[in-house]
Amino acid sequence: MPTDGELRSAAYHGLVQEVLTLLKDGAEIEEVDEDGETALYGAAWKGQEEVARVLVKAGADKNAPNNKGRSPLYVAAEKGHRSVVRILLQAGANINAADQNGWTALFVAAHKGHDSVVRVLVNAGADINAPNKCGWTALYVAAREGHETVANQLLRAGADMDTTTKSGCSALYTATLRGHADVARVLEEAGANTALPSLDGETRLFRAAQKLRAELAAEDQAAAAHAAKVRKAASEKRLDQEEDA
Repeated sequence: MPTDGELRSAAYHGLVQEVLTLLKDGAEIEEVDEDGETALYGAAWKGQEEVARVLVKAGADKNAPNNKGRSPLYVAAEKGHRSVVRILLQAGANINAADQNGWTALFVAAHKGHDSVVRVLVNAGADINAPNKCGWTALYVAAREGHETVANQLLRAGADMDTTTKSGCSALYTATLRGHADVARVLEEAGANTALPSLDGETRLFRAAQKLRAELAAEDQAAAAHAAKVRKAASEKRLDQEEDA
């Protein structure tokens, strides 16, 4: 009889034949470690496609969450393993399953900028406007992290560009605030509302102006410091010349 952890270890390391042997010998397919992670979760984490196929075919729970509520599909999306994501979806994994913070597979793929995974999930029917516990959506987090390609994909799929978070921020607002000009341009060209305020009443344009003023002030300070340094050097050189004379 296989010992505890053998199947999980074999799955994690992609040892297909060992996985098959352990299953044949009666290994518990849903056995979990201290983090609540199954053999399928470990295979999804490491992108072990063939092992994932074997485990799914053997009846592994495709939606078994770990202690944080994260499913094999979630972790495959997080790590950018597109092929494993497809395997799990084809096997019937819950595409909109969320973890304890309301993050779905699409949400975490958007956060990480895995555009190929985002494409697979969107095409498979993922809820593109599902919010997490803070009211963030996949588009918002893509804008926040500066992932232009992902933002474009979500917009083409019909994502709501003017949804605001619980703190009142839109995707355009956060893209501007974080200096992601390319994403901000994409959102503006798609028709995002530039006048949406945050909860403190600041609009995207006002905050952009604030940021520009701060950058200009910093540049002025740097220029003034450089000029002072040049003047000091010139003065010291002049004194040296006068002493030599």
